[in-house]
Amino acid sequence: MLMKKSSFGRARAIVLPLLLVACGEPPTGGNDGVPVPPRVADPEEVDRIFGDRQTGRVGERLPRPIGIALVDENGNPVEGVAVGFEVLGGNGSPASTETVSDSNGIARTIWTLGTVSGSQQVIRAQVRDFEIAVDFTATATPGQAKFLTLIAGDGQSGNPSELLPTEIIVRVTDDFGNGVPNQIVKFSPATGNGRMTPTDMGAGSDGQAIAQWTLGSRIGEQDASIWAPGLTGSPVRIKATAQ
Repeated sequence: MLMKKSSFGRARAIVLPLLLVACGEPPTGGNDGVPVPPRVADPEEVDRIFGDRQTGRVGERLPRPIGIALVDENGNPVEGVAVGFEVLGGNGSPASTETVSDSNGIARTIWTLGTVSGSQQVIRAQVRDFEIAVDFTATATPGQAKFLTLIAGDGQSGNPSELLPTEIIVRVTDDFGNGVPNQIVKFSPATGNGRMTPTDMGAGSDGQAIAQWTLGSRIGEQDASIWAPGLTGSPVRIKATAQ
């Protein structure tokens, strides 16, 4: 996508040409050896050329860098322009917050996603002092399943052989507390302590697994366990009272 300079007249961050040479030794002028930077053409357009709409795991680097290309009014690449990268959503971080366009007019950085899963990860490339900016988006998927936690359903009371009023809910999460889908969770009352439906299921998109517990026929305390092998917190043990 090409963005004109005028199309971002209200952009929050903007771009300033650095009087620098992208590679090699800078030229010098006069007898004092002070570097004389080359003149830089003004960028008129910015093209989001790679790295947009990637998917990666929370807290990890995306597989490809993100990059923009700057061109002047004649379509030629503009070298030596400062470009800033600022995270607007998702608490991630760029490898470089400031870089300079190279001889091909390209400025790039590596994007490490934040720790919250979802599609609201946003980073902005801002061309300093020229009021040109483009946004990149990414989707962060949850990390590996690590924890099993009880959400609801423990300590209830009900009639023997009847369904308890509150569902039994557990949640599977990663290291950052994001729900992890598809992890198999098993629900198992102790012998003689009724039945749970379903007996096993995959966690939903929010990491939750939900079952109903019908108590056994005997009066008194009854027990059940909820399993997700390999996860911290498994098994979750709960109780109910038939009265």
